[in-house]
Amino acid sequence: MIALPAPETFHDYQNLARLTDRGSGGGLPSFAALGLFGEVGSVLAEVKKLQRDNLSFRAHYDVVVEELGDVLWYLSTIASRAKVKLDDVAQDAAALFNPLFVSTPVRFDDFGRVGLTINFNPSPSYALALRKLAAQTGAVIEEDIDAISKDQLTALLAMTLHYLAEVSYESGIPIIDAAQANIKKTLRRWPTPTYRKFTDTFDDGYPTYERLPRKLLIDVFEVQRSADQYFVIQRIAGVNIGDRLTDNIAEEDDYRFHDVFHYAYAANLHWSPVLRALLKNSCSPCVARASEYASANECRCDRERCGARARGLGHQLREGSAPKLRRSSRIRGGHCCLAWQAPKGPPR
Repeated sequence: MIALPAPETFHDYQNLARLTDRGSGGGLPSFAALGLFGEVGSVLAEVKKLQRDNLSFRAHYDVVVEELGDVLWYLSTIASRAKVKLDDVAQDAAALFNPLFVSTPVRFDDFGRVGLTINFNPSPSYALALRKLAAQTGAVIEEDIDAISKDQLTALLAMTLHYLAEVSYESGIPIIDAAQANIKKTLRRWPTPTYRKFTDTFDDGYPTYERLPRKLLIDVFEVQRSADQYFVIQRIAGVNIGDRLTDNIAEEDDYRFHDVFHYAYAANLHWSPVLRALLKNSCSPCVARASEYASANECRCDRERCGARARGLGHQLREGSAPKLRRSSRIRGGHCCLAWQAPKGPPR
């Protein structure tokens, strides 16, 4: 497991957040501002639910810290896209509280030294801070931030960060917690080569005839059976595998295509009991791996990882992933080829 970084300064946070900006919306600051607006709305919605149900912020720490971290990520992304230093933004934001205790570069814990304190029970001023954060985010959206000067944008973002820090501490969450949790989340979602580590595949130690193939091309195509009924055939190297599937239900829901989920599990997670059963390469007793068995004639792998319960879990995951599949006109009446090349296990 590669240790993910835990930034302590706004400078380091911006550099790490920049790694996970996918450049959507043409890389414009204004597009990232839409995300900022949406995430602030999510914070307001979450706080509303907590207050409505009279729940403590301490009990819902993980939810609130994630929402606040997402707001900070978009604020940092706006700055990065406009080539504004987040450290300059943080310098101005912290100075609005007390300029005497601000480091260079600005540290997240500086906000704990400029007068902000953790409140697990929000003070009467909390609702006002939320409204100010929402209003300030609206001001960012309203401004043409793609065209204004860097100084103007820095001032807008500094005021936004000022209110975000206030809301964060009133929520019982130091802003450093939100920042570090956000970096861990985003780097796990979009790992760069530095922070990507692959596990070994689950079946690395198995005989070759019991492993899932590392390269596989599957032809999935639909055949019309009658005027209103279709079934799906799957072929590997010209050989049919599995059953011919229909939806088997009165209301058509594209269930017949559901095996693509099992192929996705194999390609991304490197394990699929259902695909192993389809390919007939499930585990079998092997003297060379006797240490894995409860007895010489019993394969624990087959019982625990490839058996009926494991296959049933795979089907349940598929049901949860796609309660109703959308019809694809690209598949109807034609072919869909699925392929993967998977030399390593899923990223940790």
